Amino acid sequence: MKAVVVKGLTKFYAGHQALSGIDFEVDVGTSFALIGPNGAGKTTTIRIVSGLIRPTTGEVKVLGGDPSDWSVRSRVSILPEDAGVYEKLTVFESVYYFGLLRGMSKEEAIRGTERVISALELTERRNTQGAKLSKGLKRRTLLAMCLVSSPDLLILDEPTEGLDVRSARSVRQLLKGLVARGTTVIMSSHNMAEIQDVADKMAIIDRGRIVLSGGPRELLEATRLDSLEDVFITYTTGGGE
Repeated sequence: MKAVVVKGLTKFYAGHQALSGIDFEVDVGTSFALIGPNGAGKTTTIRIVSGLIRPTTGEVKVLGGDPSDWSVRSRVSILPEDAGVYEKLTVFESVYYFGLLRGMSKEEAIRGTERVISALELTERRNTQGAKLSKGLKRRTLLAMCLVSSPDLLILDEPTEGLDVRSARSVRQLLKGLVARGTTVIMSSHNMAEIQDVADKMAIIDRGRIVLSGGPRELLEATRLDSLEDVFITYTTGGGE
């Protein structure tokens, strides 16, 4: 079964073509990484798959339905790169409140909040207001908010941005555990080591087109290059939109 199916995706902004016929599929219970230089079209693709914006042309199916429908969106959690925490709420209050927004009962939201706060090592900060958190702690709080409702599909834009080495490793282990339990994860990242560690499959996007796709090991074998960094440099121009 496919969690995400994208066919012939295009997007125009005021005469500028941001996406030029994107095609990819993501299996249920797998992790998929979208990588490319700044302005390549990663964020546009993620926003369309998330149901936040509509494509100009093309077909997008998420969990078997339209990504903009509530029946689908209620099963998807999204963490944009530029997301912010509730500055006046504590870590616990933020995660709990987000659980309620996702339709959880008070009891379910409390249990879910306790679970993800513990998993993301935020217990000691549970009563700290968002405004007083470091960048890394804010990122972990946002991830906890995404996970509180146990989504079927998790979409992450630069998931470990701003985290120290130890916290980033913890998040990667958490993501791999989620995938092992059946959650589908789509992520964009500039961290090649992270992608090689977490992603089952990846697609390199450049100037609105997917130029190469497959599993990390498969891409290394097909290109006969030594590292994913070499693959990235070889198959992208580094240009922006």
